[in-house]
Amino acid sequence: MAINRPVFFLKVIWLTHFVLSSWALLSSFGGLTIYLYTNVAFLACGLWAIVLVESSDAVIMFLATLAVSAFNDILILGLYEPRFHVTRERNPVTTNQRNEYRFALGMCITNLLLKPVSAFVLYRIYQSRASGSEFSYGIPGLDNSRFGGSHGGYNDIESSPGHTTIHVRPNDPPLYQAPAYQEPPPIEFDHPVKA
Repeated sequence: MAINRPVFFLKVIWLTHFVLSSWALLSSFGGLTIYLYTNVAFLACGLWAIVLVESSDAVIMFLATLAVSAFNDILILGLYEPRFHVTRERNPVTTNQRNEYRFALGMCITNLLLKPVSAFVLYRIYQSRASGSEFSYGIPGLDNSRFGGSHGGYNDIESSPGHTTIHVRPNDPPLYQAPAYQEPPPIEFDHPVKA
């Protein structure tokens, strides 16, 4: 069974950001409702893009909400991280609370760092859906044939392996001549035909 690569990549992107977003919400740092809402909207558009295999609108909405959530993550880290750093690192808290905070902060940062890579792949998927062409990675020198993909579309017969081209000059006789037309023999009846 062949794998639909664009849908496979959409599922990988969706699952990766789902796991990282949920791990970022484990601590009170990630418990900010704005972080939750933007990532839920982003993941909802991702599900839409996975379900509607042919829709380029779903992928562009997934890409747009990815950009908004990345910008929002930068704002959250810039505005709220210093506040939580003071309450979790400097003030005396339990080791478990400090470790939860560090883990959630690390997952939030990892999620943010992976979003540009996801945006690049989503843009390539959007281009392939919008133009109706086959999905390509978009990285020079990395074509689909190296990874078991097809060459895309229909190929010329001359470009297929093992094909020999026969060049015919204008004055040469044709390579195939149809046999001359012959009259079929008359039909003979066993009984005389009455007119």
